[in-house]
Amino acid sequence: MVETDDHSIIRKIRQGDVESFSVLVDRYQEAIYRLCYYMTGNKNDARDLTQEVFLKAYTNLDKVDFQYKFFSWLYRIAFNESVTFARRKRYFSSVEELSVNDLESIDEETLQTAVRRNVRSAVLQLQPKHRILVVLKYYNELSYQQMSIITGITEKKVKSRLFEARQVLRNILTEQIG
Repeated sequence: MVETDDHSIIRKIRQGDVESFSVLVDRYQEAIYRLCYYMTGNKNDARDLTQEVFLKAYTNLDKVDFQYKFFSWLYRIAFNESVTFARRKRYFSSVEELSVNDLESIDEETLQTAVRRNVRSAVLQLQPKHRILVVLKYYNELSYQQMSIITGITEKKVKSRLFEARQVLRNILTEQIG
């Protein structure tokens, strides 16, 4: 019988069944990669960070508190690694701008792609403390409570910072338009 509960899998790993860690990697690799990608804006960096996150998680499994979800703990590691990476690299993508004339000559699908690219670029310009909240809320659709657990700040502070992030994001996008 295959155990599906994260905490049961962690217990097995702690008892020496290191192969069971692959179940956790399979389960959360895509979500962690997505978070890292939205934090860095670069696929290669996101892959590297994802590996770092799982390596750090594996070496620190003894610190998992079964009172909380493993997913939240793992996301917290991904958040910290992404912020550290952003600070270390001073990682900011350049903004790709579209002129009004460009908008008139492109089809709807191309326009939607360009808008998504500009929004992603604007998100990458946010400070890490704001960027993580935008990613968690709008790309991963997490609740304020989950975001609070992952970031280690109160739900009230999460809401406040998310409000600030939306204001900054609006300003960045307004500047892009013109």
